[in-house]
Amino acid sequence: MLKSISIKKFKNIKNIEIPSLSQVNLITGKNNTSKTSLLEAIGVLASHFDFGWIYKILKERDESFLSAYGDGKEYNNLKTLSSLFYNREIDFEGANKIFIGDIENTNFISMQFVHYIEEAFEEINPKTNEKFIVGKKRRKIDNTNDFSEGFTGLEVQSPIYNTIIPIDETRSLTRSFSFNYSLTQQKKFQFIKPSFQENEINGILWDKITLSEKEDYVIDILKIVEPDVEKIAFIKDENNRSGRRVTAKVKNISERIALKGMGDGINRVLSIALGLVNADSGYLLIDEFENGLHYSVQKKLWEIIFKLASTLNIQVFATTHSEDCIAAFSEIINSVEYNNLGKLLRLEKINNEIAVVEYNKSELAIATKNEIETR
Repeated sequence: MLKSISIKKFKNIKNIEIPSLSQVNLITGKNNTSKTSLLEAIGVLASHFDFGWIYKILKERDESFLSAYGDGKEYNNLKTLSSLFYNREIDFEGANKIFIGDIENTNFISMQFVHYIEEAFEEINPKTNEKFIVGKKRRKIDNTNDFSEGFTGLEVQSPIYNTIIPIDETRSLTRSFSFNYSLTQQKKFQFIKPSFQENEINGILWDKITLSEKEDYVIDILKIVEPDVEKIAFIKDENNRSGRRVTAKVKNISERIALKGMGDGINRVLSIALGLVNADSGYLLIDEFENGLHYSVQKKLWEIIFKLASTLNIQVFATTHSEDCIAAFSEIINSVEYNNLGKLLRLEKINNEIAVVEYNKSELAIATKNEIETR
């Protein structure tokens, strides 16, 4: 669990430090105050640099670039990766180096563009005493003028590994970054985006908990919106060869009902529920928590999130613009059972810098009661 967070030069965050985090953290602030960037930075750290997820985020933001089309297609991978850096600056001197980690530097990810050369890694045959090349290793260099064979790469560091990944403009980034971090003790993490989550993603998450008690957790959460839901299933869609759709068994109705037809709220709750039960001993990130949710269900949903976060050892980070969401969150953290598990963090832009204002449970209760702006 993250006890603190420090973020430098990531996207539009120049420098943020939050010295104290809780088990469940709600992040508020006006538009363009880096709420989503903060959430994504935590995702980079929580996933130990899962580039498949990072690249998906870049594509969804239209920040994956090509420099040519047709048979001669080339990828502008340097420009694509620059979207991760503050002001999109391409810097090889380390001045715009990304750092995401705890303040104690015991858990971190850093990234910077580098120039490097490849050097042969040799061994000696003990029988013939001859040298033979067994591989190549990459070495960072400071001055490309001294090396005619220099390349461009992204150096990624953590307490566990230090690697240079080639930036090859003739191949996709997902191929360049297809290295395995199986030894990094990667934590589980789930990111729930603000828009509708695809059935295929939810179906994969459902398959992971099938025939376990976590199925019951999901149904209990769905009952917040529709008390008569008894079961759900992901079935092959006869109209889509590769896709599945989620259906529900509802009390006193014999036929299965498509969950999409039951409204946005229950589908939003399903995505949050599946993310939650699949993030045990890890992290759950929810962007724009309140999307699709009526104010009347938010307190009950927060209560279950707090309960399962404690039971399953999950650290939760969510963003919101909603007063109803903040009010519901305030009620839960001021309850006897969960009063030490939550914190509200408000991001503010001051002189083009992002500042963090923390609210403890008492301050949040007073602000909510007196309708003081906390969004």
